[in-house]
Amino acid sequence: NIRNLEDVENCLKYTGAAAVMSAQTLLDDPTALQGPGGPNLETEPEQCARSMLEYISLVEKHPTKMACIHMHMHGCMRDWLAEFTDLREELNLVPRRAKNNLTVACGLYRDVVEAVEQRILKIKEAENRTTPIR
Repeated sequence: NIRNLEDVENCLKYTGAAAVMSAQTLLDDPTALQGPGGPNLETEPEQCARSMLEYISLVEKHPTKMACIHMHMHGCMRDWLAEFTDLREELNLVPRRAKNNLTVACGLYRDVVEAVEQRILKIKEAENRTTPIR
């Protein structure tokens, strides 16, 4: 249950292992373990979308199952997608529209993620809000 860098350090010290594994934390926030100087989703909420754009680029180089991609998209952008229900619906349509073609899917995912990023930036500027409406 690694949630932050302190957990990493404590686990490594306690176990003597060379590395740790973090699952859910990194699904929700791929930047969570970057430490000081890394993105702060509380002040830079657009970073969740930017992380997903980087993730799509990695998927294009190192293909994986579409279900995994879909899960990562929902995990990282879940709170914003609850507000942007039309974009959540677009995201949910990607697998059907892509018809198991990963190249097509990556393009469609990228379109949705860029739209999420743009909306977050508009909200941040117009409303000075950095968290989704819950």
